[in-house]
Formats: sequence, C-alpha cells, structure tokens
Amino acid sequence: MRFSSLEDAKQFLYSTPADFRLDIEWKYARMRYFAALLDETQNRYPSVHIAGTSGKGSTAWILDALLRAHGFRTGLHLSPHTLDYRERCMIDGNLLSENVFLDHLDALLPYIDRMTSSPFGWVGFGEISVALAFFAFLREKVDIAVIETACGGLYDATNILDRPDTLRIITDIGYDHMGILGRTLAQIMHHKAGIIHMKNRVIALQKPDEIQHVLDEAIRRNQADAHVPSERSALDIHESGGEGVRFSIHDDALDIPDIFCAMPGRHQARNAYLAICATHDICMRMGKSFDPEAVRATLRTLSMPGRFDRKILPNGNILILDAAHNPQKMHALVDTLREAYPGICVDGLLGFKEGKQHAAMLDIVSPALDRLFLWEFDVWSNDIKSADMTQIASCAKEQSTIPTAYICDVRKFLHEYGTVPTREKRVLLATGSLYFVSSCYEALSASKSSATYRTTAPSKSASLVR
Repeated sequence: MRFSSLEDAKQFLYSTPADFRLDIEWKYARMRYFAALLDETQNRYPSVHIAGTSGKGSTAWILDALLRAHGFRTGLHLSPHTLDYRERCMIDGNLLSENVFLDHLDALLPYIDRMTSSPFGWVGFGEISVALAFFAFLREKVDIAVIETACGGLYDATNILDRPDTLRIITDIGYDHMGILGRTLAQIMHHKAGIIHMKNRVIALQKPDEIQHVLDEAIRRNQADAHVPSERSALDIHESGGEGVRFSIHDDALDIPDIFCAMPGRHQARNAYLAICATHDICMRMGKSFDPEAVRATLRTLSMPGRFDRKILPNGNILILDAAHNPQKMHALVDTLREAYPGICVDGLLGFKEGKQHAAMLDIVSPALDRLFLWEFDVWSNDIKSADMTQIASCAKEQSTIPTAYICDVRKFLHEYGTVPTREKRVLLATGSLYFVSSCYEALSASKSSATYRTTAPSKSASLVR
C-alpha cells in the first residue's frame, strides 16, 4: 500500500492542482482520456446525474437517502465535500473506512501514473476525485450511483456518463461561475443542460421563460424522455419554518399528501420533489415497489451538513451553518432565516471565496443582521483562496450601517459566543462559502474539548464502511 494513512492520502490529493484556470474543454478531454484508461468504469452501473446552480447537493443527498430507504445499495459523489474528502465517494450513506478508502486509491494510482505519459501530461484534482468515486462504486458493487456535478455540466468531469438509462436532474438555475459558464442565464442553462445525453430520462421543474427554451432544445436534440412540470402544478408548500418544510405532491405520476422534510427552507421542498420523482422512476425501472411511507419516514429526520445546520450552544444561543455562496442561495437562506427566527437578533459570521459575488450577497444578507463578523479563512487547496476581508468590510460599510468586526481566532470567537451568558437568545449565522463553513466545522470540532454542542434536529452522523 503506497499510503500509510488517510492524512497521507489527503496530502497527496490536496497537493494535486485543481487547474481551475485551465480551459474547460481541454480539461474535459483530459477526463475522457483518463476514463478510457479506466475502461469506462463509470458506465458499468446505473447512475443519476444532477446539475444546477442551487440545490444539486441537497437533491443528491435526499435522493441517496430515499434510494437506500427503498433497498438500493448506493454510491454518492458530492462535490465539493464539506467535512471529509470521503464524502466524494460514499457507500450506502457512509464514509469509507480508512483502510477501504486507501485500498481504492492505491488501486487507482497506476492509472494516475499513466496519465503522466499521456498527451495531457498529468491529471487534476477534480478528475482524480471523480474517477476515484466511479472506481470505488464499481468495486463496492453499488446498485446505483448518485453523482453531483462540480461546475456547470457540459464540460464537467462527471459528464462522462454515457449510458442511455442515466437519469438526469436539473435543479434551480441562477448566476454563479460566470467567468466559466457565461454572463447570461441562457448561457448558464446551456452548460447545465449539457449533461443530457441521447435517450436519457430528464426530471426538472419548469424554469423561467427566458431559459426554459434552452432546456427544451437540449431535451429535443437528445430525444430525451422528460418530466418538467411547473412548480404550481406539481407541488403545494403548506408551511415552512425552523424545523423544516411541509408540502404535498400532486403531479401526473404521484399523489403524496403531507410530506415533512426536516431540512428547512421552501427551496428544499423543490429539491425533495425532484428526488422523490427520481426515486419513483428508478423503482419503476428497476423492479422495486415505491413506498410513500418510506419517503415520509426518511425525510422526517433528514439533515445535511452545511444546509441550515443548527447547533444549540451551551449558553442557549444558536449557531446556523449554511454554505450559501451565490445570490440565489443567499436569498433562499435569508427567507428561511426569517421564517425560522422572526424577531430574534441575528449576527453574521461571513467569509467568501475569492472571485465570488460578495457584494451582491452582502446586499441580500445584511438587512437580516444586527452585527457582522468577518473571517479570512484557510482552506485545504492552494487553488482556493479566501476573499480579502478589508475589501469585504469596505463593501459592507458602503451597503449598511451595522457594526462590523474582524475575527482573527475563530475558535476563540465561537467558544465565547457559545459560552458567555447573554441577556437574550441570539442567532449566529455562519455563511458565504462552502469552504468557509467547512473551516467553521473544523473550528467547532476543536472547541468541543471545552464546550458541548448538539444538533437541534435528529441527524444521521456519518458512520464507516469497514
């Protein structure tokens, strides 16, 4: 075994260039070459492929849980990861044990080495991560894989799933990664719809008029079998609050009243709808009975790291960790926050990835905050950098009058926020970037020696596949 520990393996993976600035078509060609070396591992079992600006990670998480509840052995690829690299190749909702993970990575190494003598010269972090997931899923004999795209779709490393029976899901579309995907919603939709291949099944909710025609054309061109109802015709959202969202489904294929999803936010009802439709489709296709009660039972207790994840702190204050990192996600987060905690003082702990739309996000979240704390975070990749907090502070000062402060030691800050008595209950919202939220989780973990944290809703902590 080449790697002696998980930390050793992560050091190798994280030292591999992410190549964010390279031409995306060239990188896609490189992924195709790598997949051919691996004998097209990704096409050896059925998959669900999910693209979108917002909601793709949540939809993948929900779908994976629903498929497991219906008896499927699943592989789940999330990108990027939040707490642990192994979220990129989960089996049956569990992290691979250290030994199993290292065994899969060791088996992949000869193919990684062969890429050094290829016309491309090397293979990047994203391609290795995707290939490792597909490789592990084959070796673990999954029944079906749930695959989240990283960026876009058309030239994403995951878009090598060529089987006609691949199910494609398109979630909400908005502005993000414009330097790569284009400056208009139509251009962004073109990239997301690029995951649709010939004869695929497609599930989505109708998009705004200005981009629906782009999705329709991709469906028509690929002779896809599509289910794309309007939200109004398929979904009733009854109530939404801090505990979750209650809704009913009533489309052509399904009629399921009174579903409660413990992942808060009206947007999560849309994500859950897509996942439920996909579960129904897969059950019908693969000869299993679809069980609405299994759907209800699964969603009733489901939670996900970085998605309005609430922690009750020792002094009664509440910490919310949410990975909102574009204006569309931030709007959804603020709406959920106001539904969950009306009239309660909210402080913001914010950090943004370099190059993101921080001014637009600050404009959305600032009216919901009483105080703003800024932290320039560190991350595992040299290709990912925190935005300059002096620029963020200057932008915040122009947009609002709320008190703003820098945080140097976030572990100390979180410890004091959670232990120093306050006259009234307060909420601390940590958001702005998935990488930032991941760093907050690390700080929380380091603080556990001196303070106790608990979740406010039942959650399934990741266990290990041994």
